[in-house]
Amino acid sequence: MGATVNKLLMLFNKREKKKLFTIFIMMIFAALFETLGIGLIVPFVGIATNPSIIQEQEILAIIFKSLHFQSTNTFLIFSVILLILIFVIKNLYLLLFLYVQNKIILNQQIKLSRTLFKEYLSKPYKYHLQKNSANLLRNVNEEVPKVFQGIILCGFQLLTESLVIFCIFVLLLINSFVATIVASILLGGGIFLFNRIFRKKLSKLGKKHQLVSGLMIKWVNQG
Repeated sequence: MGATVNKLLMLFNKREKKKLFTIFIMMIFAALFETLGIGLIVPFVGIATNPSIIQEQEILAIIFKSLHFQSTNTFLIFSVILLILIFVIKNLYLLLFLYVQNKIILNQQIKLSRTLFKEYLSKPYKYHLQKNSANLLRNVNEEVPKVFQGIILCGFQLLTESLVIFCIFVLLLINSFVATIVASILLGGGIFLFNRIFRKKLSKLGKKHQLVSGLMIKWVNQG
């Protein structure tokens, strides 16, 4: 895993790696926003279904008194507006995060495809006689996008979701420790079994797809 990450990082220069670090920082805030959005739903539902909880819960009671609300209905309206505002801000931030992430990754994909294409064009005629042009086209048009969109971009998305799951996991641990541990063991075991069963099959299918893709381009060129 570490070797794969190092190879992928070699595709980026020092300046571009700083951009990747920016994505990572934005990713952490995205995970926190997602967790905040999920974490606020349960308290809001509790307030809406049982307004008396405002006086029973210490934190809610402090907010109620500090902001000088006259009634629980006023506090409920305030909670609705606050929840909507938080969700709007959260979604705007996530939109910005996805835009920045995709722009950085896809620009690097275009750059590498262009560099690889120029490298092939600079090769002597003898090199092209010894190589299958379909494979060269496949490398530029398919393999590079697979690396950036199928591995790097999906990897960032997976990391983002993992951070969200971790934050939610911590939140659940605080509220229900035993139930969270049991559910985590069951879910983790299922994921482990799935990975053990299908990992080799997926690897073989990927290699087969790569071979078939090269042959298809070759046949199109010959036709």
